[in-house]
Amino acid sequence: MTRDGGPLTLDGGPAGGGAVARLEAHLAPLVGTRTVAGLVYAVVTPDGQATGELPGTGGKPLGPHASVETGSVTKVFTALLLADMTERGEAGLDDLIAHHLPAEVADGCPAAAQITLRHLATHTSGLPRLPRNLIPMALRHPSDPYARYTTAHLFRALRAARMPATPGYQYSNFGFGLLGYLLSHTAGRSYGELITDRVTGPLGLTETGIGMPDGMTAATGHRAGLRRRSGRPTPPWQLGALAGAGALRSTAADLGRFLAVNLNPAATPLQPAFEVAQRPQPQAPDGPLTGLAWHIATLAGRPVLWHNGGTGGFSAMLALDRAAGYGVAAVATTGPRRDLPLDRAVFTALAELTDGR
Repeated sequence: MTRDGGPLTLDGGPAGGGAVARLEAHLAPLVGTRTVAGLVYAVVTPDGQATGELPGTGGKPLGPHASVETGSVTKVFTALLLADMTERGEAGLDDLIAHHLPAEVADGCPAAAQITLRHLATHTSGLPRLPRNLIPMALRHPSDPYARYTTAHLFRALRAARMPATPGYQYSNFGFGLLGYLLSHTAGRSYGELITDRVTGPLGLTETGIGMPDGMTAATGHRAGLRRRSGRPTPPWQLGALAGAGALRSTAADLGRFLAVNLNPAATPLQPAFEVAQRPQPQAPDGPLTGLAWHIATLAGRPVLWHNGGTGGFSAMLALDRAAGYGVAAVATTGPRRDLPLDRAVFTALAELTDGR
């Protein structure tokens, strides 16, 4: 297993070799045991940034610019877009979604008069994890379960949604897919165009978006196999009308830059939006503490922002400790497992990095 010629220097200088070695000590066993087929990573420290790869025995080199699926890490970008639109006065966190739906959809839709944009961005809307009318479609097309899901399907699912009397925290791809649509509809742009114009473009993330820029190489994803072994290759996923929940592709280089601007948003034109997105939101009874999309854990007495993601062939994890100035991102070319080995490795590595700073 090798890195891509050693740590890659990004803006701000290279991260210390000790940080890279400590991170790889936790990530390498996942590849060595074939729990994942391979992975790319980025690490940010107060000294700088670096990316690397662990392609696995006989695996093709990945490199910092290989395009990977980020799955639900997309939600952090969607939430940042929401925060930016609130700063621009185009939306409000406590707007009812009825104000951002086509009138013909909002009329006669009970959920539209109960759910706010904040509810969607904090998984407290009461909407289920998946729309019910997606499930038969996903069962018929398991290799690309979301691709055929249209806005018409989304509207029908919203009208049919049964709202609980007292919604608590319930993680919802349905809700974040709907949020992405609502922001797109309000701005009059497609979700992909809006993310590029408002988020990835201003942040210089030229390798992050829906689809891939010309000339980029796509990493091959793999199904999570049996007995902790990475399985067969999988086709790319398309997210259809639920793009805001998980459609973005990125690279280790771009994820490193994204970590860096989250740690130091004052250096970006989106500082107010970052502050809104990272700010703890009212906590649902028995639910986790969240920002907008971000989950907030406690590590060494400090808040750590994190989000994971998965598609049929990729699993991703981002975690950052803004007070300490450290962040880690890793994307494996194997779909997620129930025991979340990548998430645990990233958390453990981040804890060790911050403890030894």
